[in-house]
Amino acid sequence: MSQHDYIISNDTGANVRSDLNNALSAIATVNSGATEPSTTYAYQLWMDTANNVLKMRNSANSAWYTLPISPVANNTVDINAGTIDGASVAATSLSSTGTTALQNLSTTNSALNISSSASDGSVTIDASGRVGIATSSPAQKLDVNGSIKASGIYLGGTGAANYLDDYEEGTWTPIGIAGNFTGTVDSASGTYTKVGRKVTYTFVLTSTSGISFVSTSRYLAMSGLPFVNSSTLCDGSAGGERASGISASVKTTSSSSTLNVYAVISTSTTTILTGTITVIL
Repeated sequence: MSQHDYIISNDTGANVRSDLNNALSAIATVNSGATEPSTTYAYQLWMDTANNVLKMRNSANSAWYTLPISPVANNTVDINAGTIDGASVAATSLSSTGTTALQNLSTTNSALNISSSASDGSVTIDASGRVGIATSSPAQKLDVNGSIKASGIYLGGTGAANYLDDYEEGTWTPIGIAGNFTGTVDSASGTYTKVGRKVTYTFVLTSTSGISFVSTSRYLAMSGLPFVNSSTLCDGSAGGERASGISASVKTTSSSSTLNVYAVISTSTTTILTGTITVIL
């Protein structure tokens, strides 16, 4: 390891030969040394042995630029936290300050994490191929811990019927229109969530004087469901859906856009009936 100013002065033959050998030695060892060469040239290489980094002089011959090639490890680039500093970069961590950081980068079956820090789990691909966004433990093929914004989503296929082209939430007022129950509904309210062609309705019916369904054939009929008509509701004889909160079946008729609540209940005090039903438009 040596350095040279690359100026061969006139001298005796032996001294010139010795100076040439020193210059060739400096070239062969990439001007290696713990300090920079005293005489520098544009694009000159210098192996900085104090920091174990390879440097090149800039075109203006005014500064040294550190090259991202590790001179102490085979087949290795030397980038650590955005700085080429000679520090060892672990096989599981490659980072670039201010942009992204790759954590647990491996060719084995361990997970790949792409994050802005070592543990926030911004994007994770686990050993089973599941992708997690904002979660480091995805439970499904795509697991998103947060809201999703997309120009279009298909569920269960790529046909027009599988395309979720809109999302809407709102309220509706169930209107008691018929039935063979005993009692009075004093207040009624409901909410709905529409995702594409699928609408899920909830309802709350309150009777302060009590209400009576004394057999499974007794029901309370309601209208006022948003979006639906006689062609979109399922046939009550086909089974319908189960209500939540009470022992009641929620069914729809095939002849009109009504919702029938069937139950076996008889009270003389305040009664609250709740339920849900899902309809495919």
